[in-house]
Amino acid sequence: MKKVTYYASAILALGLIAYFTLRQSQSTLNGRETRFAPDNVERINRIVVSGPQGEVEITLQNDTWMLGTGKANQERIAQTLLLASNLKVAAPVPLESEDSIARDLENGTRFDLYDGNKRLKSLQLCTHNHQLYGRLHHARHSYRLTITGYPQVDFTRLVEPSKTNWEDNLLFPFPATDIRSICLQYGTMPAKSFCIRVDDLQHPALQGNQGEIDAERTNPELLSQYLYSFDHIRYEPWLAPSFVPDTSDAFFTLKIETRSNTRYTLNGFLAINDSTGRPHQRVFIGSTTKNGLITLKFNDFDPLLLPVDYFLKNE
Repeated sequence: MKKVTYYASAILALGLIAYFTLRQSQSTLNGRETRFAPDNVERINRIVVSGPQGEVEITLQNDTWMLGTGKANQERIAQTLLLASNLKVAAPVPLESEDSIARDLENGTRFDLYDGNKRLKSLQLCTHNHQLYGRLHHARHSYRLTITGYPQVDFTRLVEPSKTNWEDNLLFPFPATDIRSICLQYGTMPAKSFCIRVDDLQHPALQGNQGEIDAERTNPELLSQYLYSFDHIRYEPWLAPSFVPDTSDAFFTLKIETRSNTRYTLNGFLAINDSTGRPHQRVFIGSTTKNGLITLKFNDFDPLLLPVDYFLKNE
């Protein structure tokens, strides 16, 4: 009888230990340490991102996000705040990875959100084995995170603390009226190449691969429309290391000269998957002297890759 009582007591004790351990774990997962998403996104008017690469501060001024004295990338900030508001704890950090993840977090990105000088949320973030991990400022525990509705987004790359990551990244920062000439050259299809040159009265003239084309053969309305097609195009840093530019030949080369004698040259390459050899269906890889490799959205740029015949009247 004593043995039965002993075993029953032992089982009861183990059960109580397991219960309170589970309850404490659940309490931790449901506590303030796990509230990574900001509560009031509309109150946020200052963002500070810092890490080993440096620090970037973005402020909201008159409904416009500013980076120093210049405009920041409004779309990127809106996207970042949307994703941040959907951050959620997926699981505790695995015990076997605790030390390595702690080191990655120490060398990761700090993401601070403010209302004026009042800090609303402070996150320390890192990516470890393709998973997002985070810890709230001054919290004891770290967690694997997910973004509800956007599980594949690499959030640490999105909030990288480099100035170029947050700049208003217009590819061609000048008005259409400042364009003196545009030349589009196709590496493998030279017969489709063309130049548009604009005189001081804003009259465009078309030049093909064989020289200038008679104005009577061209459609001046289409030429003028084309000049106004570049003022909305933005780029992103190239963030797809599994794709490489097809450097055997540029798919296209775009050269623009402005009336202030500023020259822009953009080489566009097909983005080729390094393992399969297949091209990316949604982006080109761009290359400029100033920005290095950049991402060009196919939907933005493909409508501009026209042949010289497009500007000719139906003959």
